[in-house]
Amino acid sequence: MKDIKVSIIIPVYNVEKYLRQCLDSVINQTFEDIEIICINDCSTDNSLNILKEFILKDNRIKIIDLNQNKGVSNARNEGVKFAKGKYLTFIDSDDWVTKDYVEVLYNSIEKYNTDFVVANQLLFNNITRKITIVSDSSKIIYDKLFYEKKDKDMILQNIAYVQMSTIWANIFKRSFISENNLSFKEVKLEDVLFMWEVFIKAHSFIFIRNSVYYYRIAIENSNAVSHSVNDKLKSFCYMKKLTQEKFKEYLTYCYTYISLKSAILMEKLSLRESKENFYKVRKLIYDKSYKVDYSYINFRDKIRLFVFSFCLKHNINYYFIAKLHRKFNPIRLVKR
Repeated sequence: MKDIKVSIIIPVYNVEKYLRQCLDSVINQTFEDIEIICINDCSTDNSLNILKEFILKDNRIKIIDLNQNKGVSNARNEGVKFAKGKYLTFIDSDDWVTKDYVEVLYNSIEKYNTDFVVANQLLFNNITRKITIVSDSSKIIYDKLFYEKKDKDMILQNIAYVQMSTIWANIFKRSFISENNLSFKEVKLEDVLFMWEVFIKAHSFIFIRNSVYYYRIAIENSNAVSHSVNDKLKSFCYMKKLTQEKFKEYLTYCYTYISLKSAILMEKLSLRESKENFYKVRKLIYDKSYKVDYSYINFRDKIRLFVFSFCLKHNINYYFIAKLHRKFNPIRLVKR
């Protein structure tokens, strides 16, 4: 039997409307030495029948039919356990990929021999039908091999702007995943937590410019809806705890990421919600080790981060700033 070069892991849950497009894009890849692992997480719609229909078209498809719904993290973990390929890549079942998706990722990771490769993605608005390239406001250098500690530090300092919260459009060495016991935690925003740990533990990685993944947004009645505030706060708490326990040298970058994301979240909430949730954030993340880093933060966000950190330190509710932001947009005024 031919060795499997790449295992494609696709968690499936109630996506009958989009699943055929996803699978069509995968079975028609220009790179053929793949296995396609579809994990049916107890779908209640026609998704499982569609998977069975595609098995008749392509014997590279394998179905793991779970008997209990435990969420996307568990489904991906089951897929990783089953995988036989030298490399792993993840695709969500309501998205699709370019025909050369696997070929581009495989050639890059073989060429550079890195632990993982990060490609670009395209956003498809399900309502307007418009496709846009994901904008990257970071200072990422493409096609440069990152392998020294200073490289990793730069990425983690810059993490608020790196497209690090998505596991799709990436390819990983399966040995890197297994040797480091990397898995998806059964909490919301599992992608952020997984990739945070991946960046910390990796010895080498590279960013490539190719846009190879279509990420579907603005989906009604989908699991892809925005996570609740409590979900995000729980994930931030887990991220801080994980970093404190295992990666203390990166704690400042962790605080920076959580603080900036929390400040932006507070500004998007209603004033009542912002007022209530600020103290939840403070209780979760603020302690004597709290410290942020401004190295790779743009001017607008430096102001936001400074004010939010000041409010945490002096126990001043950030909702007041959020209120000003809505009325006068003080960040824009200060910038001018």
